[in-house]
Amino acid sequence: MKYTFSILALALSIFGNAHASDLHLAPANFAFKDGQAVFIDFQSALTTLQFNGATKSGTAKTEITFVQEHEGYPLFDLVTEPTSVLLDGQAIGQQLVASPDGATQYRAVLQKLQPGTHTLVIENPYGNDVAFKDGGVAAAFFFIDWTDRSYIEQYLPTNTEFDQYSASITLSFKNLEKGAAEHDIFANGKVTLLDATTARIDFPKFYNCASFYLQMAPVGQFTSKSANFKSMDGRVIPITTFKKEMLINLNKFQDEAARVLTELEKDYGPFPHDKVVIYADYGGGKPGLGGMEYAGATITALEALSHELFHSYHGRSMAPADGNSGWMDEAIAVWRDKGYREALRSTPIVTNIAGRQAYIRFIGMEPYSEGEVFMRHLGAKATAQNRSLKTFLRDYWTARKFTIVNTNIFQSDLEAATGLNLKKDFASWIYGQAPANSSLLESSFKLPSTLNPNHRVLNAAERKRLL
Repeated sequence: MKYTFSILALALSIFGNAHASDLHLAPANFAFKDGQAVFIDFQSALTTLQFNGATKSGTAKTEITFVQEHEGYPLFDLVTEPTSVLLDGQAIGQQLVASPDGATQYRAVLQKLQPGTHTLVIENPYGNDVAFKDGGVAAAFFFIDWTDRSYIEQYLPTNTEFDQYSASITLSFKNLEKGAAEHDIFANGKVTLLDATTARIDFPKFYNCASFYLQMAPVGQFTSKSANFKSMDGRVIPITTFKKEMLINLNKFQDEAARVLTELEKDYGPFPHDKVVIYADYGGGKPGLGGMEYAGATITALEALSHELFHSYHGRSMAPADGNSGWMDEAIAVWRDKGYREALRSTPIVTNIAGRQAYIRFIGMEPYSEGEVFMRHLGAKATAQNRSLKTFLRDYWTARKFTIVNTNIFQSDLEAATGLNLKKDFASWIYGQAPANSSLLESSFKLPSTLNPNHRVLNAAERKRLL
């Protein structure tokens, strides 16, 4: 049965506010010094990333324009210690500050600001996942969603997941034998060669800290293959696959990517990104261990490719606001991996997936196990009401693509679509609140291995191998 939950009105409301502040999804501001540490709304982040062959070092300089709505000390994040911070043109200090619940850390600018538009210029050494070799430089962004502070903040200053902003990275190749044109630059933005030693990547404005993808190296290190996919909306979408390991078969990755895109477009609508970039790998040296999703891009084993491409819909075009919301796209992705099975459960599983610390910025393992079983349960409940959870997911994504969502939004939209009251279901399955009749409880169950079947944490050796 086709239904919409006033999808047109919802979509018009969302896109009519496309330039509104993202701060309504930010964590709560908190006490700091003589006032408050306050979350801000990035408008743009323009980075110059220089690699110097003479000193074998990298430096980053990022100009951030932001809006602050409340008086206080503005927050941003960067794992590496900055070497210089300018606020509205004046040198200023900054320091690491823990969230009130101890779940994470941010950097606070040490000046209390009034509401308004301001500019930060931040310089930092750039050495993570960089290798000077073969007369050039190799560099990459390696993200993971189940450890703290593991998105773009590993490399460059950023906001957290709630915030979408315009970004560009200018790559400068200094004192190197090989210039910009002699490097392969794989990115999920538009790559432009500006001159012999400079290239720029312009990223879509809906990206957040978990979206950006970059992998580059001197020409000859990677083998690549390109093909085009004809989208249902008439666009020609380039698919670029590349590899470092000789035995990887890029034809298999290309064929699987085309198959999966055809499936996903049929189920959810036109592919939301302008390109597909796939780093084809074994999965950390262990076949089938998995990969990691970015917006329209992935580092992945063949076995996990369909899972990672699914995230270009749920996860990296409609993105979670925080660590207590990241469970949704993983649970939905695994539900899809297992064939959208449905199974109503009268006995709830009590699992705290989204009721963890308020400032947490990563997910756990539960979305892949209990979360997927919860989707089966929701599917069966929707079917009992002559509704389809899968159809809802298409309409939900169509209405909210290119926006940030959280658990409350998902629950509210699902209840509106199905007419179901899901408060008790979410309370037990998602927020870990035990029902009054404790005799109905089941023990939570886990995946049979501590290894995530799709995403992996790369150790130092694996990062080096992938460069």
